[in-house]
Amino acid sequence: MLDLVVNYWGRLISALITGGPAGYWLMARGRGSADDARGATEAKAAEDTRRAAEAKAAEDARRAAEAEAAEDARRAAEAKAAEVARRAAEAKAAKVVRDGAKAKAAEDARRVAEAKAVEAGRRVAKSKAAQGAPSCAATHPGKRTEEMAVPPADLRLIKGIVAKPTRAASQKRTAPRMKAK
Repeated sequence: MLDLVVNYWGRLISALITGGPAGYWLMARGRGSADDARGATEAKAAEDTRRAAEAKAAEDARRAAEAEAAEDARRAAEAKAAEVARRAAEAKAAKVVRDGAKAKAAEDARRVAEAKAVEAGRRVAKSKAAQGAPSCAATHPGKRTEEMAVPPADLRLIKGIVAKPTRAASQKRTAPRMKAK
């Protein structure tokens, strides 16, 4: 019996401490011991640790998924905004080109009309000069028909084609320019 006390005194004391007399009674019958209690405590602690690790891993995964979703949404919004800005810039550039083409076409049409009008005026003056050449040649001997076709200076001043002869060259009138839009 002394051998039992010497060999198992640690178990006896721990059974009395943890379970009181009932712990001793269970130890004596072989149904429980401090090692079993310690094992149960360790198993419970391991289960709690596992659950805490699972909860932490789940929370970390949720946060990572949220961050990735937010980043994807930000990138999609940036791409959409860039596409909208690109389309707006293209539309503005196309409008500028169209307006420039319209202005150029209007200017070209104006120049063509002006050239046609000048040419028509020359033809009319030439035909009038040709019709009135015999009588003019009699009144103005030594002048060519082309010289007589030029209208007098007074008509040019009335039309606003030539500036008054008294003005300096830097003060001469010029034809108004059309502004390109």
